[in-house]
Amino acid sequence: MAVFRVENTNVNAPPVNKNDEITLYQIGRYISSNEAAWRIFGFPIHERDPAVVQLAIHLENDIRKVNGQQYPTYKDACLALGLLEDDNQWECMLAEAALNCTAIQIRLLFAIVLTTCFPARAQILWENHKDSMTDDILHQHRIRCHDLTITFSDEMYNEALIAIEDLCIVIANLPLSNFGMNSPNRTASDLMNTEMNRELQYSTVEMAAIVARNVPLMNEEQRTIYDRIAASAGQGPPYIRYGPAMHVKADTDVIIYCPYSGYPIKEVTWLREDGSPVETGPDADEERGVLRLRSVRSTVAGGYICEVRAESGEIARRVIRLEVHRPPKIMPFNFPEEVEIGGSAQVTCTLVSGDKPIQFIWHKDGLPISPTLKVEQKNLDFFSLLIIQELNTNHGGEYTCRANNDYGVASHSATLLVKEATKNIRDVYGPNAVSVRVAQNWFKRFQSANFDVKDEPRSDRPVTDKVVEPPSWVWRAQNTSASAGAALLLPCSAKGQPMPRISWEYSNDGENWRHMLWGQSAASVPSEAGLGSVLSDGTVWLRAAAPQHEGWYRCTARAQHSVLRHIFYLDVREPPRLSRGGGGGESRWVVRGAGARLACAAHGEPDIHIHWTHDSRPLALHGAGSVETRDAAGGAIISEISIAHTGPEHGGEYRCHARNSYGSDELVFKLYVKERPSVPEEVRIPEVWSRRARVSWRATRGALVSHYVLQYRALGRDQHHSPLDAPLPASLDNWDTPDVFNLTLSNTDLLHVGLEAPGRAGATVSALAPDTRYALRAAALNDVGASPYTAPLHFTTREEAPGGAPHDVTVRATRPRELHVSWQPPPRDTWHGTLLGFTIRWWEASEELGEGTSEAAGTESGASAESTTASIRGLKPATRYAVTVRAYNAAGSGPPSPPHYRHTLESRES
Repeated sequence: MAVFRVENTNVNAPPVNKNDEITLYQIGRYISSNEAAWRIFGFPIHERDPAVVQLAIHLENDIRKVNGQQYPTYKDACLALGLLEDDNQWECMLAEAALNCTAIQIRLLFAIVLTTCFPARAQILWENHKDSMTDDILHQHRIRCHDLTITFSDEMYNEALIAIEDLCIVIANLPLSNFGMNSPNRTASDLMNTEMNRELQYSTVEMAAIVARNVPLMNEEQRTIYDRIAASAGQGPPYIRYGPAMHVKADTDVIIYCPYSGYPIKEVTWLREDGSPVETGPDADEERGVLRLRSVRSTVAGGYICEVRAESGEIARRVIRLEVHRPPKIMPFNFPEEVEIGGSAQVTCTLVSGDKPIQFIWHKDGLPISPTLKVEQKNLDFFSLLIIQELNTNHGGEYTCRANNDYGVASHSATLLVKEATKNIRDVYGPNAVSVRVAQNWFKRFQSANFDVKDEPRSDRPVTDKVVEPPSWVWRAQNTSASAGAALLLPCSAKGQPMPRISWEYSNDGENWRHMLWGQSAASVPSEAGLGSVLSDGTVWLRAAAPQHEGWYRCTARAQHSVLRHIFYLDVREPPRLSRGGGGGESRWVVRGAGARLACAAHGEPDIHIHWTHDSRPLALHGAGSVETRDAAGGAIISEISIAHTGPEHGGEYRCHARNSYGSDELVFKLYVKERPSVPEEVRIPEVWSRRARVSWRATRGALVSHYVLQYRALGRDQHHSPLDAPLPASLDNWDTPDVFNLTLSNTDLLHVGLEAPGRAGATVSALAPDTRYALRAAALNDVGASPYTAPLHFTTREEAPGGAPHDVTVRATRPRELHVSWQPPPRDTWHGTLLGFTIRWWEASEELGEGTSEAAGTESGASAESTTASIRGLKPATRYAVTVRAYNAAGSGPPSPPHYRHTLESRES
């Protein structure tokens, strides 16, 4: 390639860029036949340095437009162009799973799709199917609140998202935010607990077996290294690692391990929450740190304290909670023996015991009940109703109720036999009925028993009576057990022609019956009857069962002269109800060193388990007190904490927890231990002005403070300029003198100075004197007493302009052009600082204008602070002058003295 350039040799021409690569490329490039052939074959003709690359330039947001529509992200635009695979297959999969899978299974399926299949729009998938993934959480909330009208909420969706994120962390160790989804709202402690639970998912027994199996296989060098590491890891003070609560099934054997470390260890003991030793029996295991419990029941649930004592005397304690859960147990049931086609049947599967929540499932002949049979199932807390209307032969078979929770399954089966319906037409028509065969044929065709007979009668009177169907039960209640406060359905529904009327009666002894007016107030019915309402078919909906509702109920269906009656018993089981024993409210106040008692009384069904917590932790009195549980009158159980000598560590929130098979309750006590407050700490004076100062201190911790007292006094002039850290004279140790000021501050009077430092309070001290040294001390008080005072703190107020004018001012004429001025300083208490000097001001004052002539045009001169005289020179002879004197300090000038007038002497020349 040849390159040439034409240059301008004119020195006055503007400079030319001699390194213009683009211009050089354009004027010096030519292609020969060889290069043309080389280019045809697509080979590079020459190298370029630097390389020139054509870049595509697009307008902002232009790429995100598809068919004129702008999408929010480039990914959405690619999906619209069909460049990415959409989520239709995942939509169909989750929709199908919602029909036959539980919410737990759907959440697991969704987590697998997120972590392994990477859907394009994971957030949209969640929004479309979040109801099916949260269905079990909704059910739990309805059961817990006894309210079947509760719907999905953001809190429920958040709980489901937390469960999905936990699964994603287990599968791929990634949170939901990595898959394009919004993270659930969870606190840092929740995340920490999740990670801790993952780390604790191991078996110490299996690990010990692995060690025992592999240590003998080590060679000598490996065994030496192993022994050194094991010895160094085991040395140190005793420590017990945190362990989550253990959830076990009732009537099983339990082994509790104490995860301790340290060396050397003297002994490991087990205690109950109240400090009593654990009774392990004569066949207790001798293995240290292992507690074996045989066939546990709910009575042994609670906290177990593992106490590890080292040879050095150091002790470590950790509470391991044991929760005992019961599998479900249901009451046997049977279908009525006489059940005919066209009639109805219902059966109740009642829960006898078992931890909630319980899930009821019905099967027919070992398979799920087909929807074509139109069998209705109603599930409540403690039972499930199976209702079959319009019976036919297909309804016959074996029905199984299956109740399950997280700790077991119980089932019971009953056989339903459906018989062919047989009707005696003469019983329906009466003795004058004729042509029975004709009537039977019509009855089979219409199956309604509501038609007129047109056949010829045997008597002379035509038969036109209407066929009446006697009442029969559609749905009726069985003997039922319910928890107090739970919603309850008392079914009573009948059919017939004409439609039967339903009435209710109540008896507490099964003999004396009284009519029930549900939804109305009446003295003859249980006091809670007003909480019930009657549905259109006669069934009673009880919004909240109460102990007053327990008793016998009789439901009566009447149709003309036919009557059906059904009697059943309602057993209302009461969950624990706690009340405070010994009088007093939620807050209890005791003086440090005095005794304290907290008692709660529990009423309810038997087998009530009570335990206490202190500040959300298991109660641990460590010998300072005891917990006594005893029976009281009326079937109540009283649990009482007794503390002989209270200290600051005993203050806080105490909760009495009670539970039985039918619910739980808790009661809160707040114990305040009163003592004399401690001395206020870190007292400072961060800001000082001429007449006020701001004092701050760290708020007293521990004991409650009702108010603070600030004492301050002005120091003598002899102490004014001494160092702040210099000791005060012994005479100043007496703070009961008249010159001491006391400032009492309640909590509402304090200044909250959080910007200075967290947890600090303060106050402003006013009416101080300028340029004065003060000593200040503080104390805290409450109704028990006062704390000692702090050591005196010294500070000096700032200067202020003098408040007084010089006095005894005299002006003498000494020469024709000179006046002599003398004065005395202002009173000492008006200096407000250190005087730096005096300012003398003068001006001509004609007698015509009087003595009030303005001094605006006057002249000034200065004098030192030690001076009391000054001479004014350069004046006019025989002229009247006004003279003022004022003092000044570092803060400013004080007021001037009143003007003094004097004529200068006449000049001899005049």
